[in-house]
Amino acid sequence: MTEAAARTLGTGYETIRLVHHGAKQWSFAEEPPTVVENAALQHYAAEGWDGVAVEGLSIMFLIKLAAFVEIDPHHVMGCTEAIFSRNLINPKTTAAELLSTMVSADRSRIIRNSQIIRPGKQSFFPGLRKTDLVCLFDALGPDRLHQIATIFAKAPYEFRSGWPDLTLWNGNQVAFREIKAPGDKMHFSQKRLLSEILVPLGYDVRLVDVLPE
Repeated sequence: MTEAAARTLGTGYETIRLVHHGAKQWSFAEEPPTVVENAALQHYAAEGWDGVAVEGLSIMFLIKLAAFVEIDPHHVMGCTEAIFSRNLINPKTTAAELLSTMVSADRSRIIRNSQIIRPGKQSFFPGLRKTDLVCLFDALGPDRLHQIATIFAKAPYEFRSGWPDLTLWNGNQVAFREIKAPGDKMHFSQKRLLSEILVPLGYDVRLVDVLPE
């Protein structure tokens, strides 16, 4: 079913082999057992990719960090989708203005705003570090991040979910992988996200079936 979904959505398709330990535990090579997404990330790391297994959290944080020259304390704990829906911002501020600000985003802004969001903390969320966000921004650049955010801003609450499991980068290449263990299915939010954002923007997106070794 995954391969058929890939054809329908216009994504790539591939299979990878991991060691299955039962109880939803998998491993790559001799690594300790973990959830399938982390084991798959280790597989791609062995192929030369850096990345994170946090679904869309890395993109959401990066959009937020780039959308403000300096994040006001009022927005520190605000979710990106709420900010772009004007639930947390001044009514005079529009999504268009936030998107305009993103065009001039640079590495120093990402670093500065990441310090404001979580001063003195190394990790935003399990599996996502500040250094990951900086590296992902370096790979994407402001223009491609702005393209993603422009579509996201049209329906932020709908597009907050459905992101692929893995976000990968290697130099300026950015790729996405949706990992499916045996029995997993594609959800509507995933199909919509891929077909309305990532595939039209030309990203290397693949649906990945995990097979036990």
